[in-house]
Parts: sequence; structure tokens; C-alpha cells
Amino acid sequence: AHHIQRNSKTVTGLRRHVHWIVAGAEVGNVPGDMRAALRRGDFFEELRALAKEGFLADAVLFDPFSPKANPEAWTSELFSLAAALLRPEGRLVTYSVSRVAKDSAAAAGLVVEKRELPPDLRKRSALLAMKRRSG
Repeated sequence: AHHIQRNSKTVTGLRRHVHWIVAGAEVGNVPGDMRAALRRGDFFEELRALAKEGFLADAVLFDPFSPKANPEAWTSELFSLAAALLRPEGRLVTYSVSRVAKDSAAAAGLVVEKRELPPDLRKRSALLAMKRRSG
């Protein structure tokens, strides 16, 4: 497991050095055939690389440090890159329900809903974002 200490040096460098997992995409349209990948690197560059590979996700868990601690991770540009990887029925979820998260997701063309979470998760709510339905 990777432990990240929350200090100014670490938070400042997060944009360039992140660990994140992309999971939940069906392989070859075979129901239940899933893959997950641990990718390490610049979140912006990795999302662009996945798009270039034609990767599509059923779900994206968007979990950087808070918008206050890591503002570059909460831009509409980053949400747009993540949204481009979603299948038409895909979902993006984040624990932040901040105004900047809502606004950046909406600016990326996503429909945003605040959802209450079960008490066991120790978080009160999450943000669920999905692509706009055409038609």
C-alpha cells in the first residue's frame, strides 16, 4: 500500500506524481469480463493516453485531495478528460461535493447529482456525474 503524507511538498507535487486505478471496463463486450489497471504518472497525461488507446470505462472514481489542497486536480479540463473515457451510461463519482467540483463537472458536460451515502462509509455524501443523454 502507498501512504501519502499530507504536507505542502506532497500536495504541491500531486499533479505530477499520482497513483490511480482505472477499473470497470468490459473487455470485448463480454459481460462480467473486467479489467483494472494501476497507472502511475501525471493524471492529465495518463487520461490522454487512455483516450488514445480507445479505453472506455463504466466508472471513474475521482479521488484526489480536496480542491483547496490540490486545485489543479479539480479543473473542467481534467473532468473533460475523464468524461471522454466514460461509456454512454458510465458514471464518475467523487467524494467532494464542493462548488468547484460541481461546476467543473458541469462545465465538462456532465450532469451532476449529490447523493447521500450509507453511514458505514464515514462520508455523508458524494457527487455522481454522468454524460447528458442525447435526444
